[in-house]
Amino acid sequence: WPVFSRPSLAGFGRPPRPNRVWVAGYANEVPGYIASDFYLLEPNNSMGAAYESGWSRSNLLQEKVADASQIYYGNPARLRPKIGNVDGTEQLLFNQVELLLNRVGGALKPQITPVLAAGGSVAWAILPASSDGINFQISRFDTAAGKFVDMAGSSGTGLSVDAAGNAWAITANGGVFQWDGTRFVSRPGQLRQIGVRPTVPAAGDTTLGIWGIGWTTTQGTDYWVHEWNGADWKPHNTSDPNAVGIKVVMNGTDPWLLQSNGVIRRRSASGNFDTLVSRKVNGGAEQAIFDLACGPKTCWAIGSTPSNVGNFYVLQWNGSGWSTVAGEGVAITVDGNDAPWVVTAANAIWKGDLSGGVWKQIR
Repeated sequence: WPVFSRPSLAGFGRPPRPNRVWVAGYANEVPGYIASDFYLLEPNNSMGAAYESGWSRSNLLQEKVADASQIYYGNPARLRPKIGNVDGTEQLLFNQVELLLNRVGGALKPQITPVLAAGGSVAWAILPASSDGINFQISRFDTAAGKFVDMAGSSGTGLSVDAAGNAWAITANGGVFQWDGTRFVSRPGQLRQIGVRPTVPAAGDTTLGIWGIGWTTTQGTDYWVHEWNGADWKPHNTSDPNAVGIKVVMNGTDPWLLQSNGVIRRRSASGNFDTLVSRKVNGGAEQAIFDLACGPKTCWAIGSTPSNVGNFYVLQWNGSGWSTVAGEGVAITVDGNDAPWVVTAANAIWKGDLSGGVWKQIR
């Protein structure tokens, strides 16, 4: 299959197979040109339009799309891109290749990288067990048992946790739910990701500190930032071209915004996201940031320097840049005690100490 792709956040971290050789080339059966998530989500970029499978503006729909050749291959339907944490065509193709390489039989099922979120002294996770094919099991860490315990009837694709340890969950179709102590209660709106303040508001602070990444795309794979006003989600200043991203986290009362190109932005005194957060690592060159999380006093990240097969070094914010610590993984969160939790490429979960120097395997 010809796959037209570019380096992207979703594309990094695939474990190499040094003991496998995959010989590929044109054969008598070709299902069509399969574009990457980037080109499926950004149909009007010039590169996608120039690619063999793209339509020009003179075509019937008067738009440039990266999967139009499916019509000529007898499959007149659009290819599905990745939405939230639910796999699209690109990942499903790579999953199938993995199955072939590993000689694993059985039906291909939707996959998800475990999602971690923590607040107060409580950690939550979305683990790779599908409940309905598009949503995945939500679990909460049981400190006494020392393991994650499934929350019956609860599933989703995204999480964030407040200072009291209560989770907000996002489903595959953008549904928003809040844990009320006994169950998840539906809230208005449609989001791709949510970020909740990990600290209890100071006296006189009336801000709620709950932000989200909206459903509507504005710039390729980045989406408008919204703020919860207690009743619904209010779009941030839509005249601010920088108020778009893929993840928002709360650094105290200050929202930090991670964008699809690995850049981090924060609000300036003007209220706009026009201040860049340094991405210098160990005082040297800048790195793209793959994942970002903040606790009450510290921020942590997954950088773009590979550490081991499929994993990347954990970074800790030092006030002016980032410092490399001993941990590694593909996703990160921080609990209410400022301890980092990471997920590795092998779906293991580790908890670190406050310095990130000592890690304990949780799952």
